[in-house]
Amino acid sequence: MFYNHKNCISFRKIEESDLSELKNLKDESWFGTVNTACLNMADQKHWFNKISEDKSSLFFSCYAPVSLQLPVGLFGITNIDTISHSCEFTHSLFASMRGKGWGKLTLEAGIDMTFEMFNIHRVETWILSNNMAETKGVQSVGFIEEGRKRSAVYKCGNYLDCILFGLLREEWSSTGRVKEMKGCCNLSYVPKDGNK
Repeated sequence: MFYNHKNCISFRKIEESDLSELKNLKDESWFGTVNTACLNMADQKHWFNKISEDKSSLFFSCYAPVSLQLPVGLFGITNIDTISHSCEFTHSLFASMRGKGWGKLTLEAGIDMTFEMFNIHRVETWILSNNMAETKGVQSVGFIEEGRKRSAVYKCGNYLDCILFGLLREEWSSTGRVKEMKGCCNLSYVPKDGNK
């Protein structure tokens, strides 16, 4: 695994062998996402080849604790700006994993990984106004609503608002969760002096 969070969620960069499972994830979660995509495996392979060459995006498979070895979903860091040290994120859970607390754990771990591993100053995301679960999730880890695009996304006969949420490094580092972990959420990291 690339990153093992102290809350027991682990991440590894996606591989081509994940594409079928990720297509199923996209098929079962399109209703709650900003973009609607109708995909087949050729589309998945094209997407994978494109992101493999793209230095501004990273996509990770999320795993439940090692004892379970269950894939939980996907966490992506997109539109990475190396000058402003900012990015967007995307987050999806398999339908079978929803409503069990994995959403908040994977979101916490993904955001912590983004700030800790990639020297990001600002993380943002767009969430549909009808996606209350993701809205509650981002607010629970410290994100603040910053703006709204009215009637911006069409879904099955309705135009939905798209809400912008943002989180700055200093806001993230001052959360009780990160303070409890002494600013290091990565379970695998051991500094040379041996202190965590």
